Amino acid sequence: MIPLIRDNLGFIASLRRNYGPLVEIILQPGTRTVIVQDPQLIQIMLKDLSPHLAKGRFFEKMGQLLGDSVVTAAGRAHCDKRH
Repeated sequence: MIPLIRDNLGFIASLRRNYGPLVEIILQPGTRTVIVQDPQLIQIMLKDLSPHLAKGRFFEKMGQLLGDSVVTAAGRAHCDKRH
């Protein structure tokens, strides 16, 4: 958790270098987070699966702080903002 707090982008980049483009991490007990860094998988997630995907608490909190946008919205709201 400390490397993520100190340098979140560096931490995410290190996951790809060390483990590949699809990594599951546990940030807190009982909460699984999947980091997707493969362009084809990201396209499938954002275009085909987005109405059914939750982005998680991080993006939910970011939406509360920064406002609801295509980046922070999830599910159907994300699809609506894309068009």
